[in-house]
Amino acid sequence: MEQRVLILAPFGRDADVIAEVLQKDQRLCVPCRDADALTEALDAGAGSALIAEEALAGEHATRLFRWLEQQPAWSDFPFILLAATRVGHRSARGIEVLERLGNVVVLERPLNSETLRRAVASALRARARQYESRRHLAERIEAQEALVQLNDSLEGRIAERTHELASANNRLMMEIHERAKVQAVLVQSQKMEALGQLTGGIAHDFNNLLNVIMVNSELISRVSSDERIRGMAATVKRATERGAKLTGQLLTFSRNSNLDLKAVDVVALLQGMRDIITVSLGSGISYSNDFE
Repeated sequence: MEQRVLILAPFGRDADVIAEVLQKDQRLCVPCRDADALTEALDAGAGSALIAEEALAGEHATRLFRWLEQQPAWSDFPFILLAATRVGHRSARGIEVLERLGNVVVLERPLNSETLRRAVASALRARARQYESRRHLAERIEAQEALVQLNDSLEGRIAERTHELASANNRLMMEIHERAKVQAVLVQSQKMEALGQLTGGIAHDFNNLLNVIMVNSELISRVSSDERIRGMAATVKRATERGAKLTGQLLTFSRNSNLDLKAVDVVALLQGMRDIITVSLGSGISYSNDFE
């Protein structure tokens, strides 16, 4: 369809003669009865059109001129106009027709067959380049649309991936935070365990020393007849008993012994520990008990 040669020469045998000449070059010629038929053939597709100038007289070419004005940007359809008169005597109407046809080559009659063949071949080549430009333009538009779609899709994938990475980063931060908390608890637990083991070892050693002091104070109170010495031995024994109780508490803290839960007279306990507390606090601190 794109290589057809349309012929509008409705008077005489011009159309038949032109077709015979062009068929020597294997051209597909389509005779048209009038300008409206030529316009319909142009809508279907063609490579060039030969028009006898007299076929465009009057208002017969109005539809054709409207088609030319509505051509797409890539199209500049080539015409070959078979002049009715010499160029030097062309009327104002003839000049207007040439201007409105646009891409037109004027051939004077009588026609030379070689000139006609070359003119048609040149017009077909020009139209083929226009069709090639249309194809490239369509491919470019298609590629641009594909690029736009790809860009939209890429932006969507990037946004989705960014959201996934943000979610993964939040989960990782939460996991790191939880691990840090667990690690802190573990370190504290290990510190307390080490402290308990140290306390337990010291309490055992201290308890052994207290046992020695207690046994000796008991021995002194039995063998001595001096009341003063026996009183001092009793005081030492009571102190060692308090020390033993303290070591028991240390052992309980270190989890090396079971708790011995029982009722305690707090007032009596504090009064009995007054001497030890006073000595432990030193002379710079005053210690007193206020019991109601």
